[in-house]
Amino acid sequence: MFPLAIRITKNRRSTYKNIGHYIDIEDWDEKNLRVKKSHPNAKSLNSILSSKLTEVNKSLMNLQSEGGDVSATQIKRNIYKPVSSLTFFDYVKEHLDTLEADKVVSKDLYPFGKGSFKIKFPQTIKIGLNKEEITKLEKFQNLSEVQRHALNVWLFSFWTCNKKLDK
Repeated sequence: MFPLAIRITKNRRSTYKNIGHYIDIEDWDEKNLRVKKSHPNAKSLNSILSSKLTEVNKSLMNLQSEGGDVSATQIKRNIYKPVSSLTFFDYVKEHLDTLEADKVVSKDLYPFGKGSFKIKFPQTIKIGLNKEEITKLEKFQNLSEVQRHALNVWLFSFWTCNKKLDK
């Protein structure tokens, strides 16, 4: 299966606008740049291709009228610009609100939290390295280049972020 896409070429640089449908190569009419009638959804796919091509052409004309000459990257950015200013979290909240409104989920069904199931963590003892152990690490010899690099990264992290030394 091959993706149906619109290719935009500017100064020998190409960018593609995928339209979200796939067809077998045998169903593509290379000469007329259309889906062959042998494909069961040829009419619909050709209609989608035509409308997407119109969208791209409109975007290109708008870009050219606004700023003159544009690059393939500018064309691609304009074509792929988000339709909405909503963030991922906005979509998630909207989806969860819909699920809650449809009684698919409910806060009452949440098994964790106040008055519900609690995950118990065992008591742990935090340990650190003492100054002597750090000095030994810093002076350690006979390491491969990769091992030396890993040790240096760890020491850098230790000295800039951690600094937990037992006295």
